[in-house]
Amino acid sequence: MTDTENRSLTPRDDEWEAEFDPTYDEKTEEGGVWYGLSDDDIVLRQIEDFNNDEHEENHRKLDELAANKLEN
Repeated sequence: MTDTENRSLTPRDDEWEAEFDPTYDEKTEEGGVWYGLSDDDIVLRQIEDFNNDEHEENHRKLDELAANKLEN
């Protein structure tokens, strides 16, 4: 068994469903950021948010590596 078989699903996975987000109920209630959206629209937003978070994390790591190189 490999690590990829045991990893958690992300919004990029075909098996992902909007309801997998632990805050789904809160966000789909009246006044929530997903209120009135279809699950398909929610998944698109989840993918976008996931990609943005991953992009920010990658840049944070690159900044950290650059800072470490300057220190050494």
